[in-house]
Amino acid sequence: SAEAAAIVAGHLREGGHWARGAAEEALWHFPPAQTTALLRGLLGRREFVLEHPEVASRLIDRATQAGTTGLQRELGSLAPLRFRFWNPVLVRVALKARALSAR
Repeated sequence: SAEAAAIVAGHLREGGHWARGAAEEALWHFPPAQTTALLRGLLGRREFVLEHPEVASRLIDRATQAGTTGLQRELGSLAPLRFRFWNPVLVRVALKARALSAR
């Protein structure tokens, strides 16, 4: 349901380490359209990616594995992070985003 999706997204944004891990896994149990909408909402929020680059990286990896499409705009907005060479985790997120959006 939409309410469950909102709860999962909330835990991904603001939950503790354990809750965030469980929410990451729960995200992939929603229907594909709902999962894509949640990914758009999360990866489209720059502050989420800056605060939780490891989570964003894992979400991009899983989106690649799941064959998720329709994230080009959100992934394109992450590409400039590749110039933040002082933060290697953000650079990896940007490179993964570029690779997925190129597909």
